[in-house]
Amino acid sequence: MTVLVTSGTTAITRGLAYKVEINETEYPVALIKDWFLSADLRHVSNESPFVEDCPPPDPYTASLVFCTNPDMIEVLENIGVNIVELTGNHIKDYLEENLRYTMQLYEEKGWYYYAAGEDAEKAREPVLIEHNGNRVAFIGCNAVGPESVWATEKRAGAAQCDFDYLTQTIRDLKDQGYIVIATFQHEELTKQDGADAVLMFAERISDDFKSVAAAGADFVQGSQAHYPMGFEFVGDSLIHYGLGNFLFDQMWDPNRNE
Repeated sequence: MTVLVTSGTTAITRGLAYKVEINETEYPVALIKDWFLSADLRHVSNESPFVEDCPPPDPYTASLVFCTNPDMIEVLENIGVNIVELTGNHIKDYLEENLRYTMQLYEEKGWYYYAAGEDAEKAREPVLIEHNGNRVAFIGCNAVGPESVWATEKRAGAAQCDFDYLTQTIRDLKDQGYIVIATFQHEELTKQDGADAVLMFAERISDDFKSVAAAGADFVQGSQAHYPMGFEFVGDSLIHYGLGNFLFDQMWDPNRNE
């Protein structure tokens, strides 16, 4: 058996980074650490780049420009992370050089990362893992931009979603005997207005998720959601439209009308 745990949005910045700074790196993961360490493959979708001169974290800011002090990678080490998804739309908030630095840190740790790379071709390549006789593939992409975050032939960045490529690659991987995990950065739900609103939102993005499931992906995940979304089964595939925030702060009330 191979046990996989996946998680939603991670960005160790702002208020969360401040809490880590004053409480040490064990603080935000202490109560869930055992869940991760009991698994074999441990996934996070980390949107915040590691930056050597990242400013001190401000717990009161609502800034949407993210960075993380490299020392705080220990938070991820504490839960044994070994797979990092890079579909997030903040991975280039501190420009290409710090995305490259972040990917270098993951390589030095021996961690797999996917959905971003030095150019568009490398960014869209799947990660292939063999464990206990099981073949597992991770593939992901960013469907919503901004355009500046996408990799090009000459620019590092996130993989832009190309659904023809994605579905064909998934079919090929299934033919090779892989269990396929496909993850997205897609449209975000920014408010919780009740079950009907969540359902309407899921319907807007469901065609893309279902097309990937139809191609053979065993598990399809939305990594963009800041609130937990619903899930459904399509054939033999499990689709989860968004797991919600994992290691990320969001203490304010987005539903207040001001």
